[in-house]
Amino acid sequence: MSGSIGGDLLQAAFQVFKSFKTGGKKVEQAQLANIVGVYEQYGSVDMVKLYVIRQVGRGKISREAAKTLIEKLERGYSDRLIELIGLVRWFYDAVKDRKIDLTQVNTYEEFVSKFVKGSGVP
Repeated sequence: MSGSIGGDLLQAAFQVFKSFKTGGKKVEQAQLANIVGVYEQYGSVDMVKLYVIRQVGRGKISREAAKTLIEKLERGYSDRLIELIGLVRWFYDAVKDRKIDLTQVNTYEEFVSKFVKGSGVP
């Protein structure tokens, strides 16, 4: 890891997760592994961006979700891509087989609070 995982990285990961789960096209969790695979194969964030844009064209990722991820990569998280996507995976795992309404949840802290309270979670 290139540094401690703090609130900023958790918030960025939550925002990516939320856009992947609530965008016009919900993104399958398998896409996360594909994104990491592209990064590991090419070692280039630019190739990841191109891959994500390609997946929008193929209907696998919504434009909104791609925009959110690309913005995070361009705003200082490119050197922590593996950690970022890893945390997004954890969010996916946390809600797997559960219905949780994310429309009014805007922060990592609100997500944790909603989850702990059981609000919107069966």
